[in-house]
Amino acid sequence: MSKAMSTGQPILSGILVAACFCWSSCSGDQTPSPKPDILITNARIVTGAGTTVDSASMVITGGRIASISPGQPSVDALVEIDAAGMTVMPGLTDTHVHMLGSSRADSAAALDRWMEENLATLLRAYLASGFTTIMVLGDYIPAILEVRQRVEDGELVGPRLLATGPGFTAPDDWPLPIKGYSSWSRAQGMFEVADPGTARTNVRQLANADVDALKVVIDRTMVPEALLSNDVLAAIIDGAHAAGVPVVVHAETVEDMLNAVNHGADRLVHTPHTGSIADASGARILRDAGVPISTTVSFSSVEWYQSIGRERTADQAAQHAQILENIRHLWDEGVTVAFGTDSPPGLDYMTEVRALSTVLSPEEIISALTSNAAAFLELSDDIGTLEAGKIADLLIVDGDPLSDISDLANVEIVIKGGDVVVDNRR
Repeated sequence: MSKAMSTGQPILSGILVAACFCWSSCSGDQTPSPKPDILITNARIVTGAGTTVDSASMVITGGRIASISPGQPSVDALVEIDAAGMTVMPGLTDTHVHMLGSSRADSAAALDRWMEENLATLLRAYLASGFTTIMVLGDYIPAILEVRQRVEDGELVGPRLLATGPGFTAPDDWPLPIKGYSSWSRAQGMFEVADPGTARTNVRQLANADVDALKVVIDRTMVPEALLSNDVLAAIIDGAHAAGVPVVVHAETVEDMLNAVNHGADRLVHTPHTGSIADASGARILRDAGVPISTTVSFSSVEWYQSIGRERTADQAAQHAQILENIRHLWDEGVTVAFGTDSPPGLDYMTEVRALSTVLSPEEIISALTSNAAAFLELSDDIGTLEAGKIADLLIVDGDPLSDISDLANVEIVIKGGDVVVDNRR
């Protein structure tokens, strides 16, 4: 288990608890066991594993789910939550987030000021929406790794955070030329790589920094003349795998997506908007290779273009339709499709949900947000579904998202690692 998956229970404390239990058992001491931390009753529990338990109860102890059962168990708990009329479901996960790079900082001091003014609020906003895990792609190091550690240590209250650090791109390729980055932020946020040797050096730097994955950008749609070469791509992926680090690839055409998979990419962080996956048998290639993919359809939505004061063109609308068509085909072919927003400025995650609802059922969207997203991050052993033994990451919403997916926005309570971090009933 990675450090990011800790529930905050010190190992020494666990040893002491076990020792005390043995002492009381061996000595005949009949002192009752401590009360469970949380008891949730009268709930509709959507497990994220394809099952729903009505009028059910959940017991949470030591940061993990102890039991889920129909009816109400005869136990007392330190905290009891009556979830009548509400739905309990796994905590949500966004597999494609941008954070510090959004600051447009032009110096370390400017980034520090931005973090001081915005970071705590931003992290709490994720929790308030029900997101207990996020993956931050292509962000500054060491800053983003320090944020990850501060969250793990409890210094910052926010979702569990995984990070890639800077991404790899060809010199002058997307996203550098058109995003308005300063030279400082460009140097912090991307490695502009032209040769395999430099790529291998940068891979070792990130692996030694303990990133959770590496990000590679292969994009011919914005700067067609600048494209990461295959020998550089191979050096990045081979070096990362030798260091035990997975590689996620940004590719927006089917051609580039399949090329990345053929070179050993572990995950894809965009659904292509150029080309049909069905025409290229791409879904079967991904499925057979075990490569999951993020949705990221928000940036082609009507809401996005309205937010920036522009009317969506016919070509842009066609790209939006192609992404959604590809998502539906990927799902039907058995590829793991995971929820990811790409953090469109000014829009919330429900923009992605609404777009997906045109091609996916509510149950499929919930799976993308929970179990599939956990599989994307290789965290399925600990999060993504509500099962005994798993980390108690969950949210309670007013209503039934399986009947009306918009009910996802009606967040009442969020529990992360067994702690109530959001309670809107107060």
